[in-house]
Amino acid sequence: MKLICQRCSPNEEFEIPHFSQEEKDSLHQKNKFSPLLAIQEIRNLYPVSLRDAKFIVHHINKQYAYCNRCQASLQEQEYTTCNKCNALNFNWKLS
Repeated sequence: MKLICQRCSPNEEFEIPHFSQEEKDSLHQKNKFSPLLAIQEIRNLYPVSLRDAKFIVHHINKQYAYCNRCQASLQEQEYTTCNKCNALNFNWKLS
């Protein structure tokens, strides 16, 4: 699927693979420890560009249902845009 972040790159689409629940859990944990490890894992799992992998990691929520950028409450959709700051969030429910 292709997604756009109205906040950081309103004119660019980024390719987002369909991650399994295990992959989401792993990426979230690695991103908390080191975003570089999360980027590397994405690139090892899927044929995505470095640019797209960085985009993905930058938009993974640190806390479910709260915006990564401004901490506002989010809708419960998996990929959602914050109503307050317009940032895209990968609002993954984790195990």
